[in-house]
Amino acid sequence: MFCEKAIELIRELHRVSDGQLPAFNEDGLRQVLQEMEALYEQNQADVSEAKAAGRADLIPSIKLRHCCLLRNRRCVVAYLYDRLLRIRALRWEYGSVLPANVRFHMSAEEVQWFGQYKKSLASFMRSIGGQEGLDVTQDMKPPKSLYIQVRCLKDHGEFEIDDGTVILLKKNSQHFLPRWKCEQLIRQGVLEHVMSAGGHGGSHHLPQQRPQRCDLVLQLVVLLLCLFLPQLCDLQRSQQLRILKVQLLQCTARLVAPLHLDRTRGQNGPVGRRQQNHRLTCSFSCCTLSCSTLRSALSCTSRLAACCCSAASALSNCS
Repeated sequence: MFCEKAIELIRELHRVSDGQLPAFNEDGLRQVLQEMEALYEQNQADVSEAKAAGRADLIPSIKLRHCCLLRNRRCVVAYLYDRLLRIRALRWEYGSVLPANVRFHMSAEEVQWFGQYKKSLASFMRSIGGQEGLDVTQDMKPPKSLYIQVRCLKDHGEFEIDDGTVILLKKNSQHFLPRWKCEQLIRQGVLEHVMSAGGHGGSHHLPQQRPQRCDLVLQLVVLLLCLFLPQLCDLQRSQQLRILKVQLLQCTARLVAPLHLDRTRGQNGPVGRRQQNHRLTCSFSCCTLSCSTLRSALSCTSRLAACCCSAASALSNCS
C-alpha cells in the first residue's frame, strides 16, 4: 500500500519518548525514496501518454500518485526535522560532547549538523557577556543553592574549580562543589546530585509532651527520694516501704508504657524512628531537671504536695 513505509517512520518516533534519540532508520528512509521515485516515473509515463493519445481516464490515477508523493514527502521531512530537534536538545542536555551511545544512533549528516550547530552556539555565547562571554547553557532552572552535594559515579580524574582547587573525582566519592561547575558533569553521567533527607520531608519538630508525663516524672522523683532516705535503711521489711515500692513500680510503668507504645508504632520507617528518638530525648530531659526547676515544680504542684504528705506520714509511722 502506498505511504505505508513513510507512516511507519513517524510511528517509530512516537514510540520513543521525548529527550531520546532512536537509531537512524536508513533502510526505511531508502524504501520511501524508492517508492517516491517509482511513483514519479509512473506519473511521467501516464502524463506523456495522456497528452499524446488524449486519454482522460489516466488523470485520476495521476492525481492519486501525486497525492502519495506529497504525503511521502511530508512524512520524510517530519521525520528528519523531528530528529534534528531532538539532536539540538541533546546539545543543551549533554553539552558539546555527546555520549558514544547517542552518537551511535546518528547518521553522518546529523553528526555534521550537530557540529555546525555547536559552533554557532559557541560563537553566540562568546559575542555576549563581555570579554569572557556568557554560557547560556548553565542554570537552565533557577538554583536554590550555589553549592550542592554530589557523588561521583565513575572515575573522572582531576577537576579544577574557579579558586584553583583541584579535586580528584573517584568513583563513589562525595564532594561539595559549585552547582554551575557540576551541571555539565551531571548531564554526562559522571556526577549525581545527592538530595538531602530534609529537602523533601521538611523540618521535623519535636512532639509536644503530654502534661501528665511531667507529673509522673515528679512523682517518680519523690518516691525515689523516699526510698533512699537514711531513715529507711533498717526498715526494708516494713509494710510502708513495700507500699512505696509498689507505688514506684506503678509510676514507672505508667511512664514507660507510652514510650513502648510509640516504639511499637514507629519501629518501621525512618520517620517513626526519628519520632521515637525525639520522645525518648524529651523524656530523658524531663528526668534530668535541674535542682532549681525541680524545687519550683515541687512548690507549685498540688499532686506533688499530696505525694510528699503521704511520704511524710509513712516516715512517721515507720519511726
